[in-house]
Amino acid sequence: MEERDLVKQAWSETGLYVSDDPKLGAFLQHFEKATLGCWSDLVQEVREHYPEYKEQLLVPIWDTGDKLLRLNVIRSLAPDRDDEAKIFQRVAQRPNTRGNDWELQALVRVAQRRGFPVE
Repeated sequence: MEERDLVKQAWSETGLYVSDDPKLGAFLQHFEKATLGCWSDLVQEVREHYPEYKEQLLVPIWDTGDKLLRLNVIRSLAPDRDDEAKIFQRVAQRPNTRGNDWELQALVRVAQRRGFPVE
């Protein structure tokens, strides 16, 4: 399954696509129209126009457990933005129910190299 499909499935499962929130709906439409390889553009779009949805959008992506998607989440977050550092802290410190502790540890090491404080 393609990354985009995994993201859409994750957001669907959490109910984002059936939300009555018109602003969230506008972002999801933007996502649907975005081209492949558009992660940096989408991240910028969220920062500029939808910052209140950051956690709501990122947590389901993280929860897929997909290594590449998690790596994209880490790469998209900026450690110098307090709200994004807090989101990373919350998702990285949750118990890993998938049993791949080594995978999570590797992702945390990448985050540390990017400057995220990991407790």
